Amino acid sequence: APAEAGSVRSGLVWTFRQMAFVGHFEVTTRMKEYHRRDCVFKWFAAMVAHFHDRALVQFFLSFMLDPLYRTEEQDDGALEAKELGTQVRDLLKRAAGPDAYFVALNNARDKVATIRLSRRRDRKQEAVRDPTKFAGRKIKKNLKKRDQRKRKIIAQREYEGRSKVRRT
Repeated sequence: APAEAGSVRSGLVWTFRQMAFVGHFEVTTRMKEYHRRDCVFKWFAAMVAHFHDRALVQFFLSFMLDPLYRTEEQDDGALEAKELGTQVRDLLKRAAGPDAYFVALNNARDKVATIRLSRRRDRKQEAVRDPTKFAGRKIKKNLKKRDQRKRKIIAQREYEGRSKVRRT
C-alpha cells in the first residue's frame, strides 16, 4: 500500500504541475481568454475539497498559487477569472491554514518579482550590448503606441457620431 500511495502522489504531482502550467500559460500569453483558466481553478477547488488531509493541501499549495496570484494581479479586465481566483484562494487559505498559505503566497510573489527584475535587467543590458536591436525595439514600441492612439481617436469619433476629422 505505501508504494501505491507514492505512485498516486507522483501522478498527482504531474497532474497538478500540468494544470498549473495551463493556468500560468493562459495568464501570461492569452490575457483576454480565461476559460481554460476557469477550468483549472475549478479543478483546483475540487481537488482541495476532495483532500481531507491538510498536509496534502499544503504540499500542492505552491502549484496552485502561482497561476492564482498571477491572475489576481493581472489588469486585463477578466473579472470573472479574478472573482473565481479570489474564491479559490479563500478556499486554499481555509484548507491549508493561514500560515502555510501566506508562506506559499510570498514565495509566489518573490518568484514573479525575481523574474520581472531579471527581464528588466536584461533589457537594460541589451541597450548597452546591442544598441541597434534596442533602437529597433524602441521604434517598434513607439509605432505601436501611435497606432493605438489612432485607433482610440477613431473609436471616440465613431462614438460621437462623426467619422472624419473636421477641418476648419
